[in-house]
Amino acid sequence: MPILKLVIILKGVSLTMNIEERDLDDVLTYINRTYEGKNMDPLSGELFRRKIKDGVIVIYKKNRHERTRSEWLEYRGLFAVSKLLDMGFLHSVVFNINGIQREIDGVNFGEKTMVEVHWGVLDESWLKYYLKKKKILGFKRCIILARETSPDIPKNHAEIYIFRPDQDSIERYYSQYSFPAWIVDHLAKRHIRILTHKGQWVGLRRRLSKTPKYSPEEKFRIEIRGLLKRGIYPIKLYYSIARMVNPIAEYYGRGHPLPYVIGVLDVDVSDKNVPIHYKYYVEMIKKNLEEKIRHIKMYLESLGYNTRILFSGKKGYHIYICDPSDGIEFRVEEIEEIISALGRLVDNYNFRDKTGRYDLHRIVKMPYTIDQTTGLTVTEKPRRVPNDAIYRYGE
Repeated sequence: MPILKLVIILKGVSLTMNIEERDLDDVLTYINRTYEGKNMDPLSGELFRRKIKDGVIVIYKKNRHERTRSEWLEYRGLFAVSKLLDMGFLHSVVFNINGIQREIDGVNFGEKTMVEVHWGVLDESWLKYYLKKKKILGFKRCIILARETSPDIPKNHAEIYIFRPDQDSIERYYSQYSFPAWIVDHLAKRHIRILTHKGQWVGLRRRLSKTPKYSPEEKFRIEIRGLLKRGIYPIKLYYSIARMVNPIAEYYGRGHPLPYVIGVLDVDVSDKNVPIHYKYYVEMIKKNLEEKIRHIKMYLESLGYNTRILFSGKKGYHIYICDPSDGIEFRVEEIEEIISALGRLVDNYNFRDKTGRYDLHRIVKMPYTIDQTTGLTVTEKPRRVPNDAIYRYGE
């Protein structure tokens, strides 16, 4: 369930408690009646802030772990609704009403439609909360997606859809997965990290080196199969850009990176909220970045490099720099020089550590894997793998 954090600081004493999102209005009513003061504009990361005598009361948004856990489900749900209704949606839209920030999972302003993707069991109290949100924010239509509903939910009381993310197709895809030939030889010396559906990180416990018994692909598939058997879904899969002395220990930040990095440039759309539409999502990103990628490619070719361009899986592209012999690993100084010349055309410009130098602990999506946020492959020509089920509740 979406959990928010309430903090009351009074005369230097701090009280912290967790509250569920559906209880937000009741909590706000209690705060405003009990504590004299003035509501202030929330700061970054806050939903609500009230200045009171000798203190302050703050309600914080979902933390990073919680947001990561829910984001993939929200995206996939919005793609499913988009396909069903042929509509596009902006993800995670925040409204400020009377000093209180309210977030909606998906919004189509033209159709005055809101979508909420419910993580757990949808019961009557949650249903009332979502419908109250609809009324407060002035939407005409409220669509609710849930994987399960409790028996007390009336069948025709609201526009509810049962949403079942498809993991079977994901599992089949990884059971046959192979690394691209142009990167496989570099992976034995790199840390592999996986973001799971619970918002937690998992590091591979073995090097992806070739042995008499196993190929790198077989080792990788064994790890993925082990996660799936434990009911853990791999949402995003990454590798470390830098070569590591001890790739396994990099999970704890002790991999000891060497100054040899994969030449990959990260290019994302500047407007992070790309409308989610099952037909046009990738097309919109491609059109947005077309001119920028063309400039980057021309510059690299002027230096004698070739390029390999992969969709990043979510909001941009990864441009791999290839030398004349098709090599993709370079001294970090060479890549820093290229990034410096390209400036803010590439997101790598911000990949800096505390000293201001290139961050050798950076990770990037593994080529040809699936970003389960969108269900799209990290490939030259992305395709959607999962076939998520969605149907009207009660039908």
